[in-house]
Amino acid sequence: ALAENGELPEVARRHAEFFLQLAEDAEPHLSGAEQVTWLDRIEADHDNVRAALRWSIDTGKAETGMRIGGALWRFWLQRNHIREGRRWLEEVLALPAAREPTAHRVKAVTTLAGLVYWQGDYDAAGAAYRETLALYERLGDVAGRAGAQFNLGWVVTIGGDLDEAWSLLSEAKKSHAELGDRGAYARDGVALGLVAEFKRQWSKAKQILAESISIFRELGDRWWLGQALIAIGRSYREEDPGDEREEETYREAVAIFRETMDLSGLTQAMAATGAL
Repeated sequence: ALAENGELPEVARRHAEFFLQLAEDAEPHLSGAEQVTWLDRIEADHDNVRAALRWSIDTGKAETGMRIGGALWRFWLQRNHIREGRRWLEEVLALPAAREPTAHRVKAVTTLAGLVYWQGDYDAAGAAYRETLALYERLGDVAGRAGAQFNLGWVVTIGGDLDEAWSLLSEAKKSHAELGDRGAYARDGVALGLVAEFKRQWSKAKQILAESISIFRELGDRWWLGQALIAIGRSYREEDPGDEREEETYREAVAIFRETMDLSGLTQAMAATGAL
């Protein structure tokens, strides 16, 4: 009936706008104390989100697609839709209207980079994060630049350039401290702790990670708390193979990722526990 009356395009537009708003309302809650509630809410409306993304691509409305994609990065990761999320972002970013160096593009590219990182495609992730760093510098966005340095520093660490990684992450942590962003400051600490572990500097790693864990507990950020617990458990083991705190941290991480139904995190935590 809507198609016959010529009302379908307008209804589809309003539908996409509604679920864009839902995605952006959900975003700040997807890594906080209310994350399970909001993850469940997006999961329940996942088909509607898909329809909104399809509309944005089919009509060339790149901004809508980039905004939805940029907002839902944590949902796709934590609810195990990584491959699907990557497909959506690649389609949206290929649109002619998505090529301008805007804040929406840089956020969508950041999301794509995160998804390909979790697929183990580190070359693609590194290239995308370098694009985001250049875009944020061009836009004069200090907070965005610090976030891009964190992301790139993480990938560079895995690539083995520990000096570049330490420099990027230290600068990001300094910027986040000046900006008063305690969550980002703590995330920088997890990445720096990983660099310290790669350098076999176990005491330094534990000190940095312990500070981050304390902040994540205070903020209620369950996902990052789980990641930091796995990291500090490694340092407990390497410095003192008999340290009972290793098992305690892994078991807490398992419980966290079970609660949030995060299969990628649960796999990490269970593999660490099983290696004891």
